[in-house]
Amino acid sequence: MLSDEMVEKFRELYRKRYGEDISKEDALMQGTALLRMMKVIYRPLPKGEKKHTQ
Repeated sequence: MLSDEMVEKFRELYRKRYGEDISKEDALMQGTALLRMMKVIYRPLPKGEKKHTQ
């Protein structure tokens, strides 16, 4: 769950990026979905595994 402060920060960032205001309910829903997605796709590398960067 996102705090009221985090929801307001998301609304501010959304407004700056897209030039539109969104409701607190939409910000909560979109912010929660973003966090869920990040939890799924962002995982630290297991110990001993090297990063592959070129």
